[in-house]
Amino acid sequence: MVKEGMGLGEAEGLVAAIFKVPSPTAKRWVNATVARYRVEIDAAVRTTVIDLLEAAPWNPEAEKWDVRMPSVFIRERIADSLERLDLPDPVPAQRGSL
Repeated sequence: MVKEGMGLGEAEGLVAAIFKVPSPTAKRWVNATVARYRVEIDAAVRTTVIDLLEAAPWNPEAEKWDVRMPSVFIRERIADSLERLDLPDPVPAQRGSL
């Protein structure tokens, strides 16, 4: 689910519903799975981010790139990476994307 772009919170809710377990148990399962399959998830996320950035159009009026990130998980990963760089924070668009 995460590899396909579902956010961790969404995955936790879905796991809890499917397996009829409490939220803390679902959260542990999702976190353990993400940790175990980190390499596979990172490769899929990296490919998705590259595709999104290459497809981003330049907005000359605002003098910035418009990048559409439909996945919460992808947005979280990009935000985590940007925090470590000396770059301006992304600005949310009016339609919910960054």
